[in-house]
Amino acid sequence: MATVVLIGNGPLPYSEANYVSFPQLRFEQFLRGLLVGGHIVRVVSVESKPVVTDIEGDGWVGIAVEAESAGWVEKTLAFIAKFEPECVIAAGPYNSVRLATLVCGELPLWVDIPGDPFAEAQVKDTLNSSVAATATMAAAYSASFARGDRFSAISSSQRAALLGQLGICGRLPSAPLEHNWVSVIPGAYAFGEVTPKSVKDRTGDQLVVALVGGYNTWFDGDSLLEGLLLAMDKNDSLSVVSTGGSVPNHHNETYERFLEGALSSRHSEQFTFHGWLPHAKVFDVLEGAHVGVTMDRAGAEAELGARTRVIFFLHQGLEVITTTGSDFTKEMVDRGFALGVAVGDSSGLADALGQLANQNSSGRVESAQRHLERHHSIEVLAVDLNEWVLAPSRVDSIETPLSLVSCELESTRGELRAVYSSITWRVLGRLFRALKRTFRG
Repeated sequence: MATVVLIGNGPLPYSEANYVSFPQLRFEQFLRGLLVGGHIVRVVSVESKPVVTDIEGDGWVGIAVEAESAGWVEKTLAFIAKFEPECVIAAGPYNSVRLATLVCGELPLWVDIPGDPFAEAQVKDTLNSSVAATATMAAAYSASFARGDRFSAISSSQRAALLGQLGICGRLPSAPLEHNWVSVIPGAYAFGEVTPKSVKDRTGDQLVVALVGGYNTWFDGDSLLEGLLLAMDKNDSLSVVSTGGSVPNHHNETYERFLEGALSSRHSEQFTFHGWLPHAKVFDVLEGAHVGVTMDRAGAEAELGARTRVIFFLHQGLEVITTTGSDFTKEMVDRGFALGVAVGDSSGLADALGQLANQNSSGRVESAQRHLERHHSIEVLAVDLNEWVLAPSRVDSIETPLSLVSCELESTRGELRAVYSSITWRVLGRLFRALKRTFRG
């Protein structure tokens, strides 16, 4: 048994928050895995605007801090100082990794990077005709690449990419040849305290399509909408229910374009949009659904990432139609657990929906659920993590120009946040605005 500080992107799915997406589910997956291993877990939840600062659950206690706020580093350091942890673990992308790297000190650090950040940035930069997202990701992750002692990825393909990134940084010679730099930890077949559901019964050719989660940059809303409309042309009993939407502080355009296109389409009355819902209510909405659909754009992200929403659909007893770029979705289709369509193939999506509408039961979902129960349980996926926590070790870190600049930038940002939130700054700001109005008058 070890004492562990776990830092993730909150809020955890147990809360009534209106935004629970992949980073929050990944956080919970690591928390549950460590608790299964019998460890003492102290949690730091990085949130956009925490409702409460002291948080707790079954077997763990922690704090919630506001991401990039004045003092978020200092609050976390003060929390860690109350304990004597053996290691620090960052679970999930971006802010959890940034904060963990800033506060770990000399403690061994496990860095979870579930999905390639540069592949994600490529899509965003391509859509925006920019390189800003790539530069942001380089600044955010460079310090963790230089400092992390152990890493995890979400797929075998991403593991290879991450090893290459560590090699370019010059990290690989820092450890013995047998050091396992990167473990593969896929998405878990677990979603809070909700139990798996059986396949839904249908009446005639009725088919309710579910869309869930973030409409992010690699989500192909255009091909998806076209395929749904083509399927509706042939089946007026087909309808769509959507939960989730724009990704806060990340990407709005895909959802807004899909929403506008659906509501102005020839089948607008067959779409229902719920937006982001509290985690527990999402499952209520899905009670009437029969099939979950996800469509990816072309690009490296689809190859290096994974699709937690596919696991989610199967967990809730839904048939699945998916593009097959990632290791996981290709496996699901190759094993006969899901129907696959090519990237951008709207007609293929419409054909697959037509096939399901005319099919009562295929046995796909039941077979997929048995497979996921065996191979994607919390216990199975946490084996490497728990073995490392029992004997965490340091690897010599390095200093690269980018990692040094990133740390300096974070320090400067912290100082500026402290200035902007100070009473002196607020008072002077009011005085300046008052003087400005006076002289204008």
